[in-house]
Amino acid sequence: MKGVNRVVIAVKDIERASRIFSELLGGRFYDAGVVDKYGVRAMVSWDEGIELISPITEDSQAARFLREKGEGLYNVIFNVDDVDKAAARAKALGIRITETIELNQPDLFNKFKEIVLAPEDTCGIFIALGQIERK
Repeated sequence: MKGVNRVVIAVKDIERASRIFSELLGGRFYDAGVVDKYGVRAMVSWDEGIELISPITEDSQAARFLREKGEGLYNVIFNVDDVDKAAARAKALGIRITETIELNQPDLFNKFKEIVLAPEDTCGIFIALGQIERK
């Protein structure tokens, strides 16, 4: 493991949250746009290691999270050297992988692959392990 890649924070007002964190930390957020699959809009500050998500549908997982828990820490993504080896290690420990995310954005990344672990198997925390090689 190579530390934390980023934390994901669920927020109600993504524009307000990006202003707060930009001014507080001096970073800049990249608008990752709408991710229809998850029903969220996302903004990322790679240098600060923060991703903000805000639901665009009431039935999204992020919307349920906000209703039940309010704004706050939603997910932690840890850097790994080899995501496939990390997946094998998780499976050997009985930790289920709920999803694999691969992005093809050659202008931003040489490689971007994450595995999402079942929170029931990781003490109730949404955790992902990622092999993310930025350009």
